Amino acid sequence: MQVVKLFYKSKEFKPKTTTKERALALLSPEEKTAIIDHIQEHYATEESFTISSLLSELQEKYGFRFGRTTLFWCLKALRYTHRVNTYNPFATTRTDIIRMRRWYSREMSELRERGAHVSYFDETWLFHGMTRKEGWNREQSSAYEIAKLGNLDAPVPGFPAASDKGQRATVLGVLTETGMLPGSIKVHVSKRNPKLEPSDPHETMNSRWYGDYMAGVLPELAAWVPANRENILVIDNASYHNEVVERIPTKSSKKEELVEWMEKMGVSLDSKRLKEELWEEVEIFISSRGGRRKLQRYKVDEFASTLGVRIIRLPPYHCCLNPIEFIWGQLKDYLRKHGKRSDKVELVKTRAVHFLRNVLELGTIARTYEHVIDKEFDIWNIMNEPQIGPSDDELD
Repeated sequence: MQVVKLFYKSKEFKPKTTTKERALALLSPEEKTAIIDHIQEHYATEESFTISSLLSELQEKYGFRFGRTTLFWCLKALRYTHRVNTYNPFATTRTDIIRMRRWYSREMSELRERGAHVSYFDETWLFHGMTRKEGWNREQSSAYEIAKLGNLDAPVPGFPAASDKGQRATVLGVLTETGMLPGSIKVHVSKRNPKLEPSDPHETMNSRWYGDYMAGVLPELAAWVPANRENILVIDNASYHNEVVERIPTKSSKKEELVEWMEKMGVSLDSKRLKEELWEEVEIFISSRGGRRKLQRYKVDEFASTLGVRIIRLPPYHCCLNPIEFIWGQLKDYLRKHGKRSDKVELVKTRAVHFLRNVLELGTIARTYEHVIDKEFDIWNIMNEPQIGPSDDELD
């Protein structure tokens, strides 16, 4: 055995290289930079390209020395892949969202350092007949389909096509560090005509329904989290989550509304003054109190605070920072795996509740939390630079 070990130690073993690594090794650093910069120009101008068109442009502009196949593997090595376009410009170009993202990243970083218990609320949807969209079917099934039309004893040509329409239900839940909050798991079956069902589950919700749901869930969450840890509930920015205690006036508000609101704030204004003058006073007051967001109070948030629960909102277009989104994905995989096209929505509902209560594993939850924390850390590092626009404190 010792002889064998010495033999292997004396040999020089070189790790095998992949095709894309060999292709990339053919390029100089300048050529790699040229390819990346050229693709970036396409992104900026929203001009799509193919491998062939990109090759022609690189050959003409930079004298690219290789062919289509080499370029393909170079792109793979540079971490480019052909997939659905998912970039959302709003998340990176709107300064208000940039500030909200920075504030959220900073706040979550501080909360996690203090050992806060962070839970997440969200909704998703399911529908009757949830089953897999793909399966092992015959390559040529048309003959069998034709035979089936005239002979019920003929072989079934394949799996039925999956449905993505019909009666729907909205699933609600709160994800904690140790599992789904038991009382938070609710499935509301829609009574609407299936043909009129909206594509977005948020459109089936409203502030009254959300308020009633939270009235039952928040006391349970308050009891669930250890008393020695800050209790944080993260929600998204859906409009029905933001029912206010009292609206803060705007420039379009009437004079009487401006005067009345300022009186509630302990400031008297002369109602005989011009509206423009009154509005200027209101603006100064709002700014002196930390901005509109600082002053705005939400009904559910106020109720939560009486129970020791603090609600924090995700920045718009940042569902990637909510680990429950990954749980919803696993839920739908489970439903499609066990479902049939003929399943009624009530049966799908029963399976969904069973998965969330009995199948979902603690290790899975831990991995989703770790993934989101890593994402928050990356964003915080990227954005830990000079501020853009107003102070983050306006968003506190």
